[in-house]
Amino acid sequence: MNCPKCGESTQRFGKTRDGQQRYRCLECRKTFSEPKPLARIATDPKKAAFALQLLLEGTSIRAASRLTNLDKNTILRIMVQAGRQCYQFLADTMQNLTVAEIQCDEVWSFVQKKERTAFFDSSFEGCGDACLHRDRPGNQVAVLLPRWPAGR
Repeated sequence: MNCPKCGESTQRFGKTRDGQQRYRCLECRKTFSEPKPLARIATDPKKAAFALQLLLEGTSIRAASRLTNLDKNTILRIMVQAGRQCYQFLADTMQNLTVAEIQCDEVWSFVQKKERTAFFDSSFEGCGDACLHRDRPGNQVAVLLPRWPAGR
């Protein structure tokens, strides 16, 4: 473990109230602990992962609260924190990609308005449904869709 302030080596320096290992920098004497997987949320990571798995499967927040014995506000905080960490991960890793081939089956979106609403309002030109249909057989290496600007 290296110091987040100066980058020098550290030594163990006791534990926090909840049992998390603390460290002290040998150079600048700053003390710190390892970052928690879910920042400032003291929930067990396995229970938080189970709650997120339930939400991803389509379970409601109240049902996930009942199944995990967590408060619904805690589940909402876990969901927001997981979203922030996913956003940060993608922002850090999805930079300057050199993509040889993107394979996607069907992508549907809309620009400003859906087609049925844009049909009656002629003041918005170039808005409505934006569909991309592409079928290309081949080996699927990764399931990842980078953000791509779409227009009509």
